[in-house]
Amino acid sequence: MKKAITLSLIIALLAGMSASMSAANVTIRFKAPADWTSVYFYIYGTNNSLLGGWPGTAVTKDADGFSSLTYDNTGITVANGIFNNNSGLQTASFDVTATSCWEAKTLTGTEYSVGVVTCPNVIPQPVTVRFKAPAGWTDVYFYIWGTNNSLVGGWPGTKLSLGTDGFYTGTFDKTGIAAANGIFNNNAGVQTASVDVLAGGCFQATTLTGTEYAVAAATCPTTTINELQQVNLSVYPNPISDRLNFATPENISRVNIHSVTGESVLSVPSLATSGSLDVSSLKSGIYFVNINFIDGKQKTEKIIKL
Repeated sequence: MKKAITLSLIIALLAGMSASMSAANVTIRFKAPADWTSVYFYIYGTNNSLLGGWPGTAVTKDADGFSSLTYDNTGITVANGIFNNNSGLQTASFDVTATSCWEAKTLTGTEYSVGVVTCPNVIPQPVTVRFKAPAGWTDVYFYIWGTNNSLVGGWPGTKLSLGTDGFYTGTFDKTGIAAANGIFNNNAGVQTASVDVLAGGCFQATTLTGTEYAVAAATCPTTTINELQQVNLSVYPNPISDRLNFATPENISRVNIHSVTGESVLSVPSLATSGSLDVSSLKSGIYFVNINFIDGKQKTEKIIKL
């Protein structure tokens, strides 16, 4: 179970909240039907209306065909967006609490369905965090709270793999994330203090006080980049509809699939050197596949689920 919040953790939480409140912007991009001459964006949710009354805020079309709007979601837990042309046509309501791109699909009556699409000119920003655990830890989990509350799933977080260099390694996508505070733990009552992991890097546990270790920056092994570049891996097809296939001469220890907001949607252990996953249950959209190898190497691939 997650341990009781200590004074140091409360201070860290407050610091994290302050950081997220200073820059908690969400950018929503929308590809409107071709015959719409005007596009308005209306949001209702925690604060009832974030962009004023209906029809909302007028947004202009960018050169790539998408209309964009950025809003501040500080303190917002629920935000549902509706695009409309202020002339009787609109989209269905959809969740807009995280940066994402959408497109109008099928028209029924006066309402279009919408679906997630690949954002133009948006490059995923994977962040790698490495941790040297105390000698007695046999398992290491990585929990992150921040802009999206939890980026690697609920407590204790994502289980990390131990590399040959003695570091446990985890990767998450920071696209659209303004704050990310990590806690390493052994899922057995002992954890580290919270540490800012938005920029990635290497960390190590230092002094133990009660059940909480202080954590400090560590020197990253110089072989990490070369090891990651030498991974021979093929993930196909992409885009995908039902099954995702893996082909590699190396042994896979675990495959984790995350949404663009960092939510863990599928985790499967041990695929050996090849295999496939049934992903038919995943909703249409963009996902990140994190492949961990038995020797500690790791690779992340972006896939599109149709």
